[in-house]
Amino acid sequence: MDQIVHTLTGVATARLKPFRKVRHGVLLAIIAANAPDLDVLARLTGDPMAYLAYHRTFSHSLLSVFLILLLYFFFKTRHHPRTTMIALIALNWGIHILMDLTTTWPTYLFWPFFKTGLHLDWQFILGIPLWIVGAVYLILDVRLREHRPVLAS
Repeated sequence: MDQIVHTLTGVATARLKPFRKVRHGVLLAIIAANAPDLDVLARLTGDPMAYLAYHRTFSHSLLSVFLILLLYFFFKTRHHPRTTMIALIALNWGIHILMDLTTTWPTYLFWPFFKTGLHLDWQFILGIPLWIVGAVYLILDVRLREHRPVLAS
């Protein structure tokens, strides 16, 4: 999927009830929803094949989501207030991976254990509806916020 769809997904998940109180939740969700694509930095190595070798490997594997969930459970056992924030990151990271599975480019979900890329080739089916749903959601969200009564303090 493209960065616009990932960004819209981040905004939508940050608006879910469990995550509304996360400080800077929308910004954090947008960053987390786009973070797996930081593997494009492999292009900076100067090796033209590096991007092909590393795109959608570690950052798109279940191992990366597992590491974020380990962090979540580490903080959760200490009743830390940041557990909701980490859950928001893990959710957006996982959704990013699931969305990328629908494209034609292979995603190495089980990297480094198996180097078989998976793809469903559904992007032409899901891409435009996701754009439309995301745009309608943002429009409705803005309109509902404009009409909410402001409580006097």
